[in-house]
Order: sequence, then structure tokens, then C-alpha cells
Amino acid sequence: MTKNLHKLSDLIQKFLVFQEIGRNKSASTLENYSRYLKKFLNFTEKKSKISYVESLKLSDIDNFRLFLAREISPKTKKTISVKTQSYYLIAIRAFFKFLHIQDIESLSAEKIEVPKLEERHVEFLSKEEVDKILYHAKRTPKTGVRDSAIIITLFSTGLRVSELCNINYEDINIETGEFYVKGKGSKYRVVFLSEEAKHYLSEYKIVRDIQLELSEVHENPAKNTPFFASIRGNGGRLDRGAISKLISCSAMYAGIVKKVTPHVLRHSFATHLLQNGADLRSVQLLLGHSNISTTQIYTHFTDFQLKEVHKRFY
Repeated sequence: MTKNLHKLSDLIQKFLVFQEIGRNKSASTLENYSRYLKKFLNFTEKKSKISYVESLKLSDIDNFRLFLAREISPKTKKTISVKTQSYYLIAIRAFFKFLHIQDIESLSAEKIEVPKLEERHVEFLSKEEVDKILYHAKRTPKTGVRDSAIIITLFSTGLRVSELCNINYEDINIETGEFYVKGKGSKYRVVFLSEEAKHYLSEYKIVRDIQLELSEVHENPAKNTPFFASIRGNGGRLDRGAISKLISCSAMYAGIVKKVTPHVLRHSFATHLLQNGADLRSVQLLLGHSNISTTQIYTHFTDFQLKEVHKRFY
């Protein structure tokens, strides 16, 4: 009796559909899974001459790992980082776990090892550094009010940049100082605005209202009208690249030598909370981490406080 074989390309497509519908993964996660697995597919078909999942062995995975470790990125002219390599292996493991759920005979996902990473170094900003960035952002021609509102919102809420991009006009309630965001895994959480953030957002809302009035949607903005919008054209939604650029430019003009990204502002939010006495569980909930082990990376930055406590008693 001929064994029924499954094409790797077909199963990858089924896996992506399952992640989108069955697991409700975000668009960015699906995009990454697709990119990682298509590169794996291309390698197995062209290098290993394998088209069926039943033919894949652990040695084929190892050969792909070796390929990744030696590949030179055309953009950076350097080999791919171990962190990026691990993303590929995580995606491949998830794929083989899916095959197991589907009762498709294949390599065990547990046998696929993910490269060990060095201890993560997290950059963060002091409040004085954030204030400098805000000062220069506010003075940006045409977009200063918007840009400073974006920066203080990220710093005072710990939002991911994708979460900030997806905020709609009707989502934010500046008066109550709290609103809900849809985070990873389509999970909703409440975020809170500081008094400083409320001030900056109130200023920007006036500008945004004028922008909407000029586009003739002020009285009844569409349900998905973006809150943080471009000043060009019809005021479309800002993407992650645009927000990253405005933050890095503001930091550069402020004389900050660190590489400042939206995620650095998120790191800063978490670090300041812990330094001011917040417990790890509360920080986990505010950041929207599903696992507290992810939040524990920030405890390294409160070590100096432990040292001060030790000094007081010894």
C-alpha cells in the first residue's frame, strides 16, 4: 500500500491559516512565520531536494541552522544574529507541533533545539532624558504637538508601537485617563495615562480635530479613524517605521547618544515602575506580558536599589 505523503509547501500554507484563524495571531506574527518558513521551504527544496514533510530528518534541520549561521545579510553585510536564527527555529518548531496536532507523521518538535541566547541587555532612559527628547520633539515644525504626544504616551503607558499605531480616534478617553488596547494574541488590557500624558494628548486632540474638520469628518469620524495620523494626504494611520523615525530624530536632536526606539520607551516605563516600588506582577499586567518570565528581564535594572538596601543594614 502506497504511503500518503504530504507536500511541505501545502502544509506550511495550512499552518499559516491555522495560526490566523485557530490561534488568532497578529498580522505581524503571521508575516514573520510566513517569511521564516518560506525560507526554510526554499532551502529544503533546493538544497536538500526534499518536498515532502515525511522525508525531513533532524539532520535537515541542522543543515538549515548551519546555513543560517553562515549566511551573510545583504543589508548589514554580516552574518545573521543568533537571536534572528532562534526566531527561525521557533517558527519551525511551531510548525512541527501543528503537524503533531494534525496527526501527520513527522519529526518531533521537541527534538528541534533553539539556540541559547546571551543575557538580554535592555536599554532605558532616565526621566531627564525623556524630557530632553520631548523638548526637541515639541519644536518639530508642523508635527511637534503630535510627535511629543506620541513619545509621552509610549513612555507613560508602556505600549508596544504596534498597539499605539492601532489606536483609533474613539478609543482614547483623555478625561478618565484610561483606555483599552488590543495587544498580542488579540488580548485586551487597560492602560493608564499620566497627568503629563493627558496634557500632551489634549493639545494634540485639538490639532487632530482641526485636521478632521478640514477633511470633513469632524462631526462623525469613521469607526476606524486613526488617532495618531499623518499630516499628509487624507491623514492616514502612522506606521511603525514613521513612529520609530520621529523618535530617533527627536533623540538625536536632544543629544541622546543611546539608540532610542519605541521599545526603549517601553523598557523605560517598566524600569521606572520597578524603581519606584511596583511589584513584578503589576508590571507584567501593565505591559501585557502573558508570561512573567518575560517581565523578569527588568529586575536587573533595579539591582542598584538592592545594593542601597544592603548598605543601610550592613
